[in-house]
Amino acid sequence: MYGGGLPDSPKQIDGLISSLDVFPTVLDFLFDHKNVLLPRQYEGLSLLQPIPKDRCVFTMCSPAPKCLVVHCWPLKLVRMSAGEADKLFNLETDPEERVPLVPGMPDYPEERAAEMLKMLRRWKRRVQEEYSKALDHNRRYQKKMYKTTGLDDEMEEEF
Repeated sequence: MYGGGLPDSPKQIDGLISSLDVFPTVLDFLFDHKNVLLPRQYEGLSLLQPIPKDRCVFTMCSPAPKCLVVHCWPLKLVRMSAGEADKLFNLETDPEERVPLVPGMPDYPEERAAEMLKMLRRWKRRVQEEYSKALDHNRRYQKKMYKTTGLDDEMEEEF
């Protein structure tokens, strides 16, 4: 992106970033760095602003979350689907994620791993609540639309 007060040359971002950062970055660019307010629960940050060093980024493996991931540099915790052990990697010493850290190892960050697992559980609950709200809203909207079009009997059979 060029113009609007952006640097003339490419800029390296030192910190964890996410695809969710694209939207606030574009807004920041379009509104000339006026600190557009996004909903509190929105996780993305503008890449035109400094990225906090202690930022953690959450992701889901797909299809249909086989795992949940939290990155808190330099650690990455992968919570596998039921029955599989969690995996913790130090991306500074193992950027290709070949050797997971194991509890009991001398360099295993016990407290940080437990903290990251708590963060991941809170994030999962929040995402599930937001998803449920969105589904409920969508169902109410569909019901309303079916009633206005006279298709409400067919809709009841679907749900």
